[in-house]
Amino acid sequence: MERPDDLVLFSTFDDAVHAHIIKGVLETNGIDAVVNNELTSSVFALQGIRFTQVRLMVRRCDLELAHKIILENEQNTTLDSNEKSDE
Repeated sequence: MERPDDLVLFSTFDDAVHAHIIKGVLETNGIDAVVNNELTSSVFALQGIRFTQVRLMVRRCDLELAHKIILENEQNTTLDSNEKSDE
């Protein structure tokens, strides 16, 4: 049975830094997020092995809003970059 507070996969990342940046954006907007596989990914990355990814999890009830927030954030970042390049 699916519950609204169950953690579900939001996205996967090749590195923990990117996952934590996205986690920060979500948490700034009131969405709790959890980074999984961070240690495993980091240990194997140091050895040049990439077989596991960092996973960012959110509550099922926040999933749709989380995707919307990140999409809007990416669009705003693109607009800001375009404005700066026009100057």
